[in-house]
Amino acid sequence: MAASKARLSQSWPWGPSLLAGAAVLGPGSPAFSQVCPTPAVVVGTACTVPPGSIVTVTPANAIGLNASNPGGAITANGITVNLAAATTIGARALAGATISFDGSTLATTAITTATSAGQIGLQASGSGSRVSATGASLTLGPPNGTTVASNMIGANAIAGGTVALVNTNVRMLGGATGQNNHALFASGTGSSITFENAAITTGGVNGNPARAELGGSISLTGATISSSATSAADANPASGARIPSGSTGLPPEKWPSLK
Repeated sequence: MAASKARLSQSWPWGPSLLAGAAVLGPGSPAFSQVCPTPAVVVGTACTVPPGSIVTVTPANAIGLNASNPGGAITANGITVNLAAATTIGARALAGATISFDGSTLATTAITTATSAGQIGLQASGSGSRVSATGASLTLGPPNGTTVASNMIGANAIAGGTVALVNTNVRMLGGATGQNNHALFASGTGSSITFENAAITTGGVNGNPARAELGGSISLTGATISSSATSAADANPASGARIPSGSTGLPPEKWPSLK
């Protein structure tokens, strides 16, 4: 099925009969809430993307799962999200909405520098907005691992939003010279990311596994961090945890867990 406005391609596992407003039963599962429309956009209402679905996000600037306003909620557990164009976002909760991404996979499928630039995996924007993922995986950057890509973010909390990741590995590709690719990025007062019992891998230039700024916060518990990033300028040093501008991060008693 294709949407004329966003041109976002979604494939539900049980065929095109699953339209917005349909109530269905998945095999061995309790009743779903309303099945999400195509593209998956809700404003103050709730919907479910059926497990096993594949969401391909294209063209540039499209959003795969887009929930906004209080009461806006998307359950997207056990699905696959493919970022196929530049500046796309896999899942965004905005202005008090929530998204669940448990057991799901998000990955870049774009193969060029231009078509993978500026992609964001998961984003929560605004107070009360929350994206959560348990047992998921996020991989951003062209799949061969060597093609240069820049300005990508794995999980992003802004303007007071919250992202909570548990047992969810985040891997940033983008080649040896890709610029400013951050695995976790929290920016703005009240913005927070919690990351538990998983691994972060980054590289490129000025890429940060965990970056908090302007009042944002990041908490790491049981995290394994691997960074091959280099820095082009002292004004933006690459590091395992970058916490400028009066922001907060892991408390000092937890620093050994970063080793």
